[in-house]
Amino acid sequence: MEDFNEAYKMRVGTIILTFAAGFCDALTFVTANALFSAHITGNFILFAYEVAVTHHLTAWGKLISLPVFMLSVVLSGVLVKRIKNKYNLLVIEGVILIIASLINFFGRPFLGDGSPALYFSYCISMVIVIAMALQNVFGRSYTKDTFGTTTMMTGNLISASLLISGYFLRKNWEKAELISLRRLLVTMAGFLFGCICGALLGKEIGLTAAVIPGITLLLFFCGTTELL
Repeated sequence: MEDFNEAYKMRVGTIILTFAAGFCDALTFVTANALFSAHITGNFILFAYEVAVTHHLTAWGKLISLPVFMLSVVLSGVLVKRIKNKYNLLVIEGVILIIASLINFFGRPFLGDGSPALYFSYCISMVIVIAMALQNVFGRSYTKDTFGTTTMMTGNLISASLLISGYFLRKNWEKAELISLRRLLVTMAGFLFGCICGALLGKEIGLTAAVIPGITLLLFFCGTTELL
């Protein structure tokens, strides 16, 4: 029974985490002038593009996301050493996402559609960046608790492609390889589904939509383990 529970946590937890990362990445991209919150290094390219092509001052918001992320990772690394239960890290992530949603819900209506609204969206997005930093640290600290990385899909895509190439070379699947490929496909599917939901809901209700992955994280990770 214990093995079943751990397998269940890994499978469903991976889907929830990839959904949350894809959701948040697409959400901030759609609502905060193309800012990545999970695939954080993508902001290097977006910053360079805006400096070279659009010359918008908002480009600096993308650059600021990098030290915000780094500092959050440093603090999360300290937190990992102090918490009693590893899933507390993901509960905290969920709380941060809900806080970001509430701030946006109550504050955004007073700002209209000008520059103040855009800068406000950048600030809320930085809170989401902090939440994604927690998830990145969880993935690096507890590698056996998920099917793979949950915030950036490039590595998973490469691994899946190599497994497929191995099949064409040998014309058969090893059992372990087939399991790995299925896990990678589930991981990428969860991220893609999150991206679609985050983009659509971000367009409709803005950053307030961050409440959805926040509540999802809380419901699952509070419900599957004792947190004290």
